[in-house]
Amino acid sequence: MRFSKNLTVVAMLIVTCVVVITLVAITLVQKPVTSSTPMQSVLSDSSTTDSQEVAAIKAVILKSYQVEGVGLTTLDFSQYPSVFIDDPTVKLDKERDDYATEVQARFSNSTNSHGWLSYKTAQIIDRKKGIEVEQIKTKAKSEGRTVSAADYASIGVPTPMSGVIDTPVGFIVNPGGTPNIMWQDFKVTGTQAQVTYDDGALMTSFLIKTKDGWRIAGIHVIKTHYGGKLPNGIF
Repeated sequence: MRFSKNLTVVAMLIVTCVVVITLVAITLVQKPVTSSTPMQSVLSDSSTTDSQEVAAIKAVILKSYQVEGVGLTTLDFSQYPSVFIDDPTVKLDKERDDYATEVQARFSNSTNSHGWLSYKTAQIIDRKKGIEVEQIKTKAKSEGRTVSAADYASIGVPTPMSGVIDTPVGFIVNPGGTPNIMWQDFKVTGTQAQVTYDDGALMTSFLIKTKDGWRIAGIHVIKTHYGGKLPNGIF
């Protein structure tokens, strides 16, 4: 009898231990996320609620490659406002701000606030004027003369042309094509988003949500994979 009772006690202890271990495991698995819990992103594709926002952000970033490709190949930037925006919360660095200011002062007499849209638009304006300058130079050469002030005036270009930086001709995005992007991180707070991804260069895009959807307000290149400096005009 005593042996039987001992077996019963041992069995009860084993069952109790199993229950305690199970409860501890459940508690650990269901531990709530706190402010001290490290998180890589605010949004994730696995979240039913947030996936729609992530999808919308991805869509406008992908669309920007197509829109900019058309802009660079046709010199038509009319669709740029559908993907880019000037927003005072995202400031241009001094180099890009100075560039946009110079192009606007020379060619458009614009007083737009300087942001990513203004900068991207300035690239196309500058590129277009650069092509037009080459055309009048070719024409003048074929006529056996030098380019005159009247030639420059005919295309709305002040003389001399020193200081204007043309967008690299070699950087042409295939219209309609999109790169292979490795999405890494999404952070969204209200109407602002910060997205890190790799399209051949690791970068972060800053986006603003408007009544018409998300728009890119700035891009910061973190690093390239070939070790070189990005040519002016790409980002």
